[in-house]
Amino acid sequence: PDDWNEARFGWHSTQVDGTNDEPGEQRAGAVELQRFGQSNTWAEIVAAQADTSIYQDIRVTPGNTYHWSLEHQSVRRANTMQVLIGAPGKEQPRQAKRTKTNGGGDQLGAVGTDITTNNKLAYRESNRGAAENWETYEGDWTCPEGMTVARFTFKSIDVPSWNNGNLVDDIGFSQSTTLRYDPNGGT
Repeated sequence: PDDWNEARFGWHSTQVDGTNDEPGEQRAGAVELQRFGQSNTWAEIVAAQADTSIYQDIRVTPGNTYHWSLEHQSVRRANTMQVLIGAPGKEQPRQAKRTKTNGGGDQLGAVGTDITTNNKLAYRESNRGAAENWETYEGDWTCPEGMTVARFTFKSIDVPSWNNGNLVDDIGFSQSTTLRYDPNGGT
């Protein structure tokens, strides 16, 4: 749109310039947004370039615990991604827990650092992004001393096809603050 302000968007990408013979594809730093009908917009972590990520830098407070959550969908078969968190350029993969399934055979609970979602519905372009295929993943990270900015990164690890990446939606962050107080001379 004409009023697009990239500086206010907040999301960035490690994608570099390239082409897969599609005009305008693979622009450096692009975050690919897609829409299912008129109801929902999500991001696709590009599949055409190995190890591509989307990320956001967030001001953090040492000692606080940050909770992240996201919905993930594989476009075809089982795409795999990771959530990495840490100082910009030094992020580390985080443990994830599946908290909602789509009925495609995945189990609730810990999944390790690799997030893979099996689709409930057989893949057709018409059900790309369909509500029935999303699964929810969550995790926590505690900010170490000395860090004031952390990068929350969503990285494509494995995709079976160059044009069908990992879909992510409803990415959320929240924080728990550690409270310290002195109750009448005690600690």
